[in-house]
Amino acid sequence: YANEGVPQAIVQAMLCELPVVTTPVGSILEAVTDQETALLVAPRDVGGLAAAIRRLLDDPALAQRMGRAARAQAERRFGRDTMIARMEVVFRGVVDRHRARRTGIGARWERLRRSFLRRWKEWRLPRAYTRLGTKYGGWWIDCGAIGADPLMIDCGLGRDVSFPAAFLAQFGGRVIGIDPSPDSLAYCRAHTPAGMEVWGRAFWIRAGETPPFFLPRSKETLPPGADGVSGSLVQSHAYVEGGPRLEVTTTSFDEVLARAGRGECDVLKLDIEGAEYEVLDDLCARGLLGKVRQLLVEFHHRATHHTLAETEAVVARIEKSGFHLVHVEGRNHVFRREDLG
Repeated sequence: YANEGVPQAIVQAMLCELPVVTTPVGSILEAVTDQETALLVAPRDVGGLAAAIRRLLDDPALAQRMGRAARAQAERRFGRDTMIARMEVVFRGVVDRHRARRTGIGARWERLRRSFLRRWKEWRLPRAYTRLGTKYGGWWIDCGAIGADPLMIDCGLGRDVSFPAAFLAQFGGRVIGIDPSPDSLAYCRAHTPAGMEVWGRAFWIRAGETPPFFLPRSKETLPPGADGVSGSLVQSHAYVEGGPRLEVTTTSFDEVLARAGRGECDVLKLDIEGAEYEVLDDLCARGLLGKVRQLLVEFHHRATHHTLAETEAVVARIEKSGFHLVHVEGRNHVFRREDLG
């Protein structure tokens, strides 16, 4: 290919578990990974093309391994649920822009209705709950469940440290903030309150891995309301498609607790742009969620290849691990460990 988008022939071959030999032009790198699902050669390099084909013919095990990896990658990036989720983001963006232009009594009534429902849900919260932080970055927490020397692990900071700042101002203790995005790190390190440390790591199942981290594309191409800061370990995230990537180092819940010298944390907040599904499944499976007193999660169904049904399944798993779902605010879910009384 001399100039291409993402050729259907490549995606179809990957779904048939065939390794791919291609060139790194156009948007082909969005579909394949060199040496894992494809062999890349320079455009118009006849000798390189022949050598790559010969390598696969001479090594059937390599061809089979790359074929299996190719199918898994194609299903993850171009599967039905992923493509529907991406299309839904586009359509929702159009609808949101249309609603933003609405005026008159109908629009005012809709805003009033949403405000009333939000206030009603907040009024029904137990009395010990308070909201800390700004409207954009704040969360509800149970003040009565915070210990004498609390630890909060805040994963996914963005450009707003109002929540950890308010937490430290009210309870003291220690906050460990975790985010690998360069823009987020620059902002947070310039505005870090006393008692908070910021780690330039990606929160994941295992520590010490070096996966690709996908950064958001330019802000003018993002849907209305997107901050243009948060990246993701999940390439299917609607905001990172077509954006740059960088290699990051991961940390994990085990490592954070060990380095903090703690047996548990008072608050674990996860706003990790789609990686929360794998992380929470792992914490539930290994029984580590019991070391969290309050769990705050922003789920990213539809914004990634994950579906609402998957979110509901993870919520059910968290509840079976001994947590009560106290409050839902949009995608934000507030859990409290049941044995805290």
